Amino acid sequence: MNNAFKTGASGLKAHQTRIDNIANNIANVQTTGFKKTDVEFEDLLYTQFDANDLSKVQGHGVKVQGTPIDFTAGSLMQSDQALDIAIVGDAFFALLDQNGVSYTRNGSFRISEENNVPYLVNANGQYVLDNKLNRIVIPTKEDRSINQDALLNTIGTFSFANNNGLIKADNTSFLATEASGAITALNAGDVELRPYTLEQANVDLGKSIVELLEGQRAFQLNARVVQTADQIEDIVNNLR
Repeated sequence: MNNAFKTGASGLKAHQTRIDNIANNIANVQTTGFKKTDVEFEDLLYTQFDANDLSKVQGHGVKVQGTPIDFTAGSLMQSDQALDIAIVGDAFFALLDQNGVSYTRNGSFRISEENNVPYLVNANGQYVLDNKLNRIVIPTKEDRSINQDALLNTIGTFSFANNNGLIKADNTSFLATEASGAITALNAGDVELRPYTLEQANVDLGKSIVELLEGQRAFQLNARVVQTADQIEDIVNNLR
């Protein structure tokens, strides 16, 4: 009977993680550049009852194997801001703050004046970097308007040997790891930078709601397993 408790409890824990993950995806459906995460399950150990019949086994539940990030590109949405820039292609912008360099697909940028020098930053005040990881001073024309073409040629874009090796720094930025492999600074023109455009979250709201309902149902079924096991245990104890 202890196996029933453990199996049900493992299912509760695993599906709660899945529900929380899906809920976070849904909460960020309007977050620019957000990349959803999935949940992968793995069977726990099996007990074999008959050494001569490998089909006679008993499972011991499930666990979360990992929560991989889905780097599929989101849809593009037109904007009325010249500093809203989307990457068309497999690449990332680089950002700098006191914690170091991170990478993002969120191209919602703005100007930060420091000692009369206009730097390109994101909504959190992190500096946007060029392909040499230097801060970008916004180029201007004689009338002091933004030189859009020069800016697009200055913004750095970077690719990784293995995007799946990146880890989340927050909802829209990522940190490089050994698993993500070599970082390549791309040349201007290797990917398209499209101004007046933002990349939306890659969350399919309808599909996510269905997955959420499935996860809630699976959680309820595992809760029923634990409840039934407890009732049977109580009956057995009363028979003694």
